[in-house]
Amino acid sequence: MRLLLLTNEGKWSGRVEYDCDLFLIGFRELLGGNAVDFPKRELLYKRWTLADKQHLYGRGFTILSKTLPDILDRSLSGQFDHVLYLGPRCERYPQLHDRAGGPYFEIRHDARTAHKQCTPLPMPLQGQLPEESPVFRWDGAKVRNLFAEHQDWPALPLGIPRHLVRPLHFDRDLVHQRSLPVEGGGQSPYPFTNEKDYYAELSRCWFGLICRKQRWDSLRLYEMLAMGACVVFKNYDRKPPRAAPAQLPCFSVRDYAEVSRLYAVHIRAGKPSNEYLDMVQKQREWLLNNTADKVAGRVLEWIEKG
Repeated sequence: MRLLLLTNEGKWSGRVEYDCDLFLIGFRELLGGNAVDFPKRELLYKRWTLADKQHLYGRGFTILSKTLPDILDRSLSGQFDHVLYLGPRCERYPQLHDRAGGPYFEIRHDARTAHKQCTPLPMPLQGQLPEESPVFRWDGAKVRNLFAEHQDWPALPLGIPRHLVRPLHFDRDLVHQRSLPVEGGGQSPYPFTNEKDYYAELSRCWFGLICRKQRWDSLRLYEMLAMGACVVFKNYDRKPPRAAPAQLPCFSVRDYAEVSRLYAVHIRAGKPSNEYLDMVQKQREWLLNNTADKVAGRVLEWIEKG
């Protein structure tokens, strides 16, 4: 299979953009050089120094953890199996829509709770598209909302590059991470300048605390899971069922006092309880089904169904 992946390089050149970049990483992990990005997403192919990454959002952690190998054949003259826009903020390239000989698609992560400032670009068709729908199909003059048509589909999660998932271990000495997320959005304190130090701390934590920010899903969730910290999610039981992250095994709490009680119950003399071990194992299974390559594979499966 060969895909043409249309990116937001023009508007977001030199800046990290989770939707586009994670989709692209996932398709490259899945299909290698048969996932052709246009325009070329330059920052994913660059070798960054620690100093260069300091001005980037999230300091480029996770997204820029591994340089993508370049594609030898970037020719756009041949046919592709599918043409996909990687997120709602990509510039439009109508001259490339027929490269697959059929409809083209726009894919999104959990757009129903996306960042408030992420306003979709004007669409090439009249009418407003539902915000909660992460998969659209354009076919001639018609647009189909595949997500709305298939009520059994949960929204697409962000995912994480598979190479960042570390083996589970239980030699830990911190209750939770120092940098706590800000509920409702906003930039939380970020004490790390080095990605290795950031992941080293997460690998020492028994618990990873997370809450809904401007959307329920966040990259930090996957970073904690990848390091084997047991995720404690504030008010997860109040999340809409189809919103990402869907069906995540976790401890749902209301306040920090409940976190303290979880630690007292499940970690004694530096040893985890059986319930804790069971939860971590379930979270690891969930994560391995929601890495960036798995999300990309799910997109292709949905497109074929649609």
